[in-house]
Amino acid sequence: MKTTAAVLAAMLAMGSAVGHAQDGSTEYFAAPAKHRSVDIEKAQSAYKCCLQTENPGVQESAIAHLVWLKMQRPEADLSPLRECLDRLAVAGATTSVRYRAYLATLLLDSPVIFAGLESNSFTTDEELFSAMTARLQKTLLGYGERRYVRER
Repeated sequence: MKTTAAVLAAMLAMGSAVGHAQDGSTEYFAAPAKHRSVDIEKAQSAYKCCLQTENPGVQESAIAHLVWLKMQRPEADLSPLRECLDRLAVAGATTSVRYRAYLATLLLDSPVIFAGLESNSFTTDEELFSAMTARLQKTLLGYGERRYVRER
């Protein structure tokens, strides 16, 4: 019961800080302007609580929102969440949680790979992670360059 109350409190704190857009728009994430005024320490505390819960849905949502926050505020130090993300990437309860946590760690390690995605409007968290996956595939596998033979 205490865990449930703590998770709900964290979700409320997170929602007031970086929750869904409240202006009737269809975007999944709050407007970029709202992220400029977010208290990073408060957001980290809320995200950490959500990442440590046993509810995969809460974990997935927290990962999506912390990814979006990092994209909007690249200077924000979210390294205190790294341990939770690493744990979820390896031992998350679902493949979705594991994959999303893995993508989040890549964003923390190599934000340049995902540069430009922050200017998109995503109506769901699935759209965000699909865009990240496509960018990762293009970057790591070189689909954008269409080079199949190494230059000498």
